[in-house]
Amino acid sequence: MLKTSSKIFYTYFCVIFIVTFLSYYPSLFLFFAGLDIAKYFLETQKSNLRELMTNYLSWSVVAEYSRGDTYSFRPLGIMLLGLERYFFGARYILWQILHIIMHLGVVLCLYRLLLRIQRHIFAWLLCFLFSVYAIFARVITWANFGNYFLFLTLVLTALYHLYKYTFEREKARYSLFWVSLSMLLGCFLYETGVVYCLLFVTYLAILSFQEKSSRKKRDYAYLIILIPASVFLLAYSLNLYLGRSWLMAFEAKRILSFQNVLETITTIPKIFLLWVGRGFFLDYTGGRFTSSVFTLLIRYGMLIFSILYISVALGASRSSLKKNWLFMTLVFSMMIVHVAVNCFARMGTHGIDYMLATKHTNYMFWAFLITFVYSAVDFEKLKTYSRKIYYVGTIGLFMFILFNVVATYGINRIIAAEQKPVRLYTDQLYRFIEEHRREEDFSFAVASSIPWTYTLTQGYIDPKGEMVKGVDREFPVHEIYFGEYYSKKRPKYVLRYDLEKNEIKVRK
Repeated sequence: MLKTSSKIFYTYFCVIFIVTFLSYYPSLFLFFAGLDIAKYFLETQKSNLRELMTNYLSWSVVAEYSRGDTYSFRPLGIMLLGLERYFFGARYILWQILHIIMHLGVVLCLYRLLLRIQRHIFAWLLCFLFSVYAIFARVITWANFGNYFLFLTLVLTALYHLYKYTFEREKARYSLFWVSLSMLLGCFLYETGVVYCLLFVTYLAILSFQEKSSRKKRDYAYLIILIPASVFLLAYSLNLYLGRSWLMAFEAKRILSFQNVLETITTIPKIFLLWVGRGFFLDYTGGRFTSSVFTLLIRYGMLIFSILYISVALGASRSSLKKNWLFMTLVFSMMIVHVAVNCFARMGTHGIDYMLATKHTNYMFWAFLITFVYSAVDFEKLKTYSRKIYYVGTIGLFMFILFNVVATYGINRIIAAEQKPVRLYTDQLYRFIEEHRREEDFSFAVASSIPWTYTLTQGYIDPKGEMVKGVDREFPVHEIYFGEYYSKKRPKYVLRYDLEKNEIKVRK
C-alpha cells in the first residue's frame, strides 16, 4: 500500500485491463443499439471511404432523417464513425471491442494523471472503479459514443501536461504544445473543448500572476492554447453560414431564449447533484444487480460512507488542499461547464426530461469528479492521521469495485440475452451475404415479416412536441445494416426467416 515505482503501478493497470474486458465480455454479443447508429447506417449506404470522410462532416446540415441539433459540429467524431463503418461494417463485435479498448484508453489517461498528482494505491483503486463502474455499462456499449471516449482521452492528456507544467516547470518544456495539440483535436470532437481552452488559459494566467514576484518578465507562452479555440470557431462559423436553414433559426430561437437561460441556471445544481448520485444508483432496471433491496442497501451505504470518509480525509489533507487548490478549481470549473453547456444546449430543444435520462454525459463528469477528489485528499497524511480510517476506506472501495464488476457483467449478460434473437438473425444474414456478395448483381429481399424494425423520422419532429415537420418511416433491421445489398425491386435472392429454427431459407 506504500508508494511504489511506475513499473509496478502500470503492471496494476494490466489487472484493470483484464478484469474490465472480462466484465464486458457479454457485451461482445450485443447488436447495435439506438436510433442514432441506425440513422447513420441508413444515410451512409453505398458510400465509399472518401465519401464517408468528407460528405458527412457537418452531420446536422446533410442529415435526412431525425434532423436537429443543428448547432452541433463534430467533424472528427463523424470521421471516426466513418472509419468504423468502412472497416467494420455490420460486424458489431468489432465495434464493441474497439469501444472497450477506447474506454480503457480513457482509464489509462486518468490513471496517468492521478499518478502525476500523487503516487498512491488509491490512484489504481479509483481508476479500477471508473473502469468497471456499472453506471457506464450502457455507455461503453453504445456504438456512436466513440467521439466521447477520444475527447475525454485528449482532455485528460491536456490536464496531465497542465499539472506537470504547474509543478515541474523545468521538466515540462513541451507541455503547453501538447495541451494545445490535444485541445485542437478535442475541439473538433466535442464543442465544449473551446470553453475548456478558455479555462486552461485563465488557469495559466492566474498561475503566471502568482509567480510574477519571482520573475522579471511575465511569460505569455500559454496563449498558444487559444489557437485551437480560434481555429475551431473559424470552422464552426463557416459551418453555420453554409448550413443556414429554417430549422437552425428555429432551434436558435429556443436555445437563446430568456426562458432557456433561466431554466439552465435553475437546473444546473439539480443535474450536478443528480450526476453525482448516479455514481451509486442506476436507473436501468435489469435483474437483481440493479433493483434488489440488497443492492439498494449497498448503494445507500456506499453513498453515506463516501461522504463521511471524504469529510474526514479532507481534515487531514490541508497540505494537499493548499498545494492543489488552483488545479482543483480548474477541474471543478470544468465540471460546472460540462453540466451548464449540456443544460443550455439541450434544455431549449429537448427539455429537462432529456437531461434526466441522458447517461453518456455522466461519463465525462465522473472522470473530472474523481480527479477533483483525488487532488484534494492526501492519502499518506490520512494514513498517518488514522490507520483504521485509511484501511477501512481502502477495503470499502475495493469491495465496491468487486460489486461493480459483478453488476457490470450482469447487466451486459442480461442485455445480451434480450438481444439474442436479433443477433442470431443478423448473424445468419451476414453469413449469407458473405457467401454471395461477390456474385454479379447480387441483391436480396426478405419476404417474411420480422419483429426488429426502426422508426425514423424523415425530416424533423420537435422533441418537445410543439412543431411537426416530418414523416415517420419504418425500416427492418436488414434494410438498415445491410442496405448496400438490399433491394425491394427484382432482388436476385428472396429470403424467408424461420424465427423458431433460426434458419434462413433462400429462393433465387
